[in-house]
Amino acid sequence: MTDHEKMIMAGVFIGSGLLFSALGLVMGWLIVDFKNGLLLGFINSIVYIIFALISALSVQKPTGWMLILLYTAGVAYTILPDLMPGGVDDAFVMTLVGAITYVLWKRMSGAADQRVLALLLIAGVYPLIGGFIPLPFDEILVFGSCVGLAYGLSQRKNQNENAT
Repeated sequence: MTDHEKMIMAGVFIGSGLLFSALGLVMGWLIVDFKNGLLLGFINSIVYIIFALISALSVQKPTGWMLILLYTAGVAYTILPDLMPGGVDDAFVMTLVGAITYVLWKRMSGAADQRVLALLLIAGVYPLIGGFIPLPFDEILVFGSCVGLAYGLSQRKNQNENAT
């Protein structure tokens, strides 16, 4: 299986996880009660996230577009209406996506600055403490600025390595 196909599989797993989590929530709620529906939806999410994680981490030579699409999928999940109340699921998804992005970025370029990981993880934890600005504008601002700073740091490090 090629790297491109592995990333498509990861995307399919994430999409299936969202769909089946919502379906599990509704079915469990209708058949038993809300608590069991929430549990069923959460278990579906975790199973599909694990499959997506395995598929994404098996990529040997990632491209820049793979990283952009992976991080954008995490941001889209955070901006979409929540299936679970609170920001815990958003923070979990963004922290996981940030860590995977960093690992694949390091695999792609051979070296990545630790400050880049810190910025991606800050963006991941932000949904827990965010919410001061209504609608998703604050998340978009934080995610965009963290990614921009991370990209700038990596480019500066690459220029310094090329200069020596």
